[in-house]
Amino acid sequence: MDDIVIIRKGEYLNKATQETGYIGVIASINQVEISELFISKGKLLLLIPGVTGLVNEFAYLLEGELVEEGGAFTIGRGDCFYISNLNKTLYTRASEDCRMLYLS
Repeated sequence: MDDIVIIRKGEYLNKATQETGYIGVIASINQVEISELFISKGKLLLLIPGVTGLVNEFAYLLEGELVEEGGAFTIGRGDCFYISNLNKTLYTRASEDCRMLYLS
């Protein structure tokens, strides 16, 4: 049988907490980090271009809603989004507490 790695709820390789919420790295596999990202209601989530322009990011919103500050889009529970070669910072705000699965 192949090995299986079980990671229990709340276990992280590392976790960074701020006033806005937290990000906890759940696993790092073949240069892909899988994290849980939590943004508190009313706080901003900035989607920032990568230094090289080659950063790829994917998120699946498990709970909550994100609204782009200019009203261009809303991302709700069950929606997912990805960023590839972003050339400007996008400002989104949590209209309620948000929890997402985040891959980078």
